[in-house]
Amino acid sequence: MNKPIHSLCWDDIVKLLPEDLSKLAIITGAVQRWRKVRDGVMLLWMCFAYSQVFSSLRMVSALSLGFDNGGLKDTSVKYRLRNAAPFLGAILAHLLSQFQQRLDDLKLPCILHIQDATCLSVPGSKGTDWRLHTVFVPSKGLASVELTDASGAESLTRGSYQPQAIVLADQGLGRAKDLHHEHEQNKIWK
Repeated sequence: MNKPIHSLCWDDIVKLLPEDLSKLAIITGAVQRWRKVRDGVMLLWMCFAYSQVFSSLRMVSALSLGFDNGGLKDTSVKYRLRNAAPFLGAILAHLLSQFQQRLDDLKLPCILHIQDATCLSVPGSKGTDWRLHTVFVPSKGLASVELTDASGAESLTRGSYQPQAIVLADQGLGRAKDLHHEHEQNKIWK
């Protein structure tokens, strides 16, 4: 594949991913047949370009000209990205599994916790009605689920953690009072 110049470390990233991204894209329903997007690596590149570089659909379309495929229309990029969620989920599951395996191989007693909240609204609402707070442990599934009203803020104090847990959360949850609370509880750092 002829890669654009801005993909300097792309080969290193691809080495960490599942072996056959093209097969994974088909299995997860991200694509039905290959045309201008020729393989799973190119599909993943489009997802990265759109989400991490903060590009517009039109910009990703223009950047795709570097793949010697004649480029894609912005509507084609939108269609491909809309169907890519299960594909990206499978890649994330693979990476989390590898991470947990490395922890197990090193015999570290760490467990990865992924914490996030989702805003929920009823039809016709003009804002957030509820928040669903979850903590997910890749090897075990959902470890904590809490439903609050709109005033229930995201916080590291929601959910329970074992000593030496590794918590992956949004940057906004890194508030000093939450980190101090967890430190005092001896939950995150020992």
